[in-house]
Amino acid sequence: MPSTEGKIWHIRSFSHCEMIDADASIVMQLLREDIRLVKMQTMKVFSDKLSMTFLKIPMMDKEAEDCETTLEKWIYILKHMETMEAIPQTFAKDPVFRRLGNVARYAALNEKDKQAYKESLKAYRDGYAIAATERAEGRAEGEKDAMIRVAKKMKAKGASFEEIASLTDLPISEIHQL
Repeated sequence: MPSTEGKIWHIRSFSHCEMIDADASIVMQLLREDIRLVKMQTMKVFSDKLSMTFLKIPMMDKEAEDCETTLEKWIYILKHMETMEAIPQTFAKDPVFRRLGNVARYAALNEKDKQAYKESLKAYRDGYAIAATERAEGRAEGEKDAMIRVAKKMKAKGASFEEIASLTDLPISEIHQL
């Protein structure tokens, strides 16, 4: 395994992480440093809205199967991402890590395979949209056929054209032709 000593980790966004609470393990509390700015003249926190959190990733020594919280899993992945070939199986139950695995597999594709994947995805989405449109058109056609049957029955029972039009949303000109 490559050494992580001396590496600086810059994380711009760290979402989907649970924060460590008072009941969290001592080990996890030791991995996390919360920094706040202090005004030197008063020695008071400058702002409770401005803080930085540092994770001491190299100090994390749990194996994948021992990671219990989402934060522990993220730290494990960040520490081992350079050598991992896939998301650990124990993480696969969580949709966030399944999505991460999908994104990683896509990122590992060469340009030709990425283009083929994009074309395949476009074809799938186009087919799905066409099928959805056809279903919607079929429903609309079926609803209109049903309204025509209702209008014919109402006309046979002597209902006025205006009444039939108001209940079936058919134009009066179409009701005349039934």
